[in-house]
Amino acid sequence: MIIVDERSGPLSPGAAPARMRASAESSPAGRRGAGRLAILVSAGTILFLIPALWNGHPFLFPDSEHYFIIGRSILSGLVRLGGSAAAAGSGGAVMADPAASSDAAGGLAAIAGGRSPVYALLLYVLSALASVWWIIVLQSVLVSWLTVTFLDLVWERPRPGAVLAGLAALALLTSAGAFSGFLMPDVFAATFVLAALLLVFDTAASRGKTLAYAGVVALSLVMHATIVLLAGSALVLIALCRLVPFADRHVRRASLFWIGGALILGLAFNAAYLRLAERVSGHPVGAPPYLMARVIADGPGRLLLTETCTPSDRPFAACAFAGRHFVDHNDFLWGSGSPGPNFSTAPAALRTALGAEEGRFVRAAILHHPIAQAAASTRNALRQLVSVDMTEFVIGTHLLVDDAEFRTAAILKTIPKLDRCLAQPGVCPPEAALVPTLQGAFGVNLLSCLAAMAVTALYWALRPRLGADTRARLDRLMLIGTGICLLLLVNAVACGALSGPHDRYQARLAWLSALFMVALAVHAGGPGEPQPARKPV
Repeated sequence: MIIVDERSGPLSPGAAPARMRASAESSPAGRRGAGRLAILVSAGTILFLIPALWNGHPFLFPDSEHYFIIGRSILSGLVRLGGSAAAAGSGGAVMADPAASSDAAGGLAAIAGGRSPVYALLLYVLSALASVWWIIVLQSVLVSWLTVTFLDLVWERPRPGAVLAGLAALALLTSAGAFSGFLMPDVFAATFVLAALLLVFDTAASRGKTLAYAGVVALSLVMHATIVLLAGSALVLIALCRLVPFADRHVRRASLFWIGGALILGLAFNAAYLRLAERVSGHPVGAPPYLMARVIADGPGRLLLTETCTPSDRPFAACAFAGRHFVDHNDFLWGSGSPGPNFSTAPAALRTALGAEEGRFVRAAILHHPIAQAAASTRNALRQLVSVDMTEFVIGTHLLVDDAEFRTAAILKTIPKLDRCLAQPGVCPPEAALVPTLQGAFGVNLLSCLAAMAVTALYWALRPRLGADTRARLDRLMLIGTGICLLLLVNAVACGALSGPHDRYQARLAWLSALFMVALAVHAGGPGEPQPARKPV
């Protein structure tokens, strides 16, 4: 069936031409639409703030302190770099960042490469100079806008009440609200996926919306290294859709350009940051050797050390840990499982050497024991796929306040409510009031992930038997759901097999499967608000 708008020519099913969308945005109806969007986004922002407000302060994690002090170091380093630019141009040495002077051994520099400088600077500037709540508000606004826009796309302008109900369900029953209120960049994995989906499937988006989607994609890509892997996988999925005729009709052809361009910009930014940070700090800037820790914890790395390290031959710097049993990858990196030497307590020279040899060590471990590593990586990815609990939200503040290593954390001084906790360790329970809600979110996360994977698999299996009208109505939404499910699988492999299974790694994306299931349930029930009059020809 060809659908024709009474005021124009032929339209593709479910989408208006971009020129009509642009003119509509400047019309009275377009202005009413903008007002409706502003009201819904504002209401959604409040809903996504509720978990943190109920908690009394944003959710914290020990890594929040790392971002805070790295942001402080970056800001003071930029000031120092600007002040010494003239001296550097005349051949004078650029002085080290004063915030890094207390880190003379380079310990902060050894992990700074694994922390987003953009999020670190944003966290420090907003929390230290204004209020720690501002970054939570910004995250909630971004999540709310993307979610409302997504629902408008898949429901074709639904009634406001349906949107508000969907926002409330996501904010209060899934992990979406908790991650919006988390002082960590984890929420940007979900904002990347949503913005990428909008870039790909909102084929009638105006130029302004397209630039906004692309901006969120680019911003998200510099927030965490694993989001780069999601972007690469998204490009592959888009290319595959272009090869399938019925899928290609729903995909914006320029989306490969937008997402690919953002990926290139993100990689270039990260490379430039590392070079500048090394110049300012005076230390080699690197990331913790996650892959080395992974293969050692999995077994092949430990076996390699046993087989190759002798008193007379020490081919790897990691031979310093030969014979040492680590409980897991975190034990190797931070000593969180047993007493003894680990990466974080090693001398600066050894940390640098471990980072430099990581690739060579990991390749050797895999080549020596390929089957063992493949089996371990598969187990880790499967564990990560179903690890969507909210435990780290329950214990995050508790770890910072009651652990002797973190009780002096600078970020705690930006949160007035925690003063009593710092004065009397142990008096503040670990977010006890939120435990039932957060555990409920865990259940919804897991069920929605399993349901989304089952529904999408069933749809593609039965699609050849469905009528043309049903396929035309559901194909785009099921492509979106399939993309979410496949990126959940990619995330499980990237985080579980390459770093290590952690609840929050998968929970940061799991709520998108609940969003898909909500969208599917309402979409299957019928249209939203009445659309402009159209007639079949």
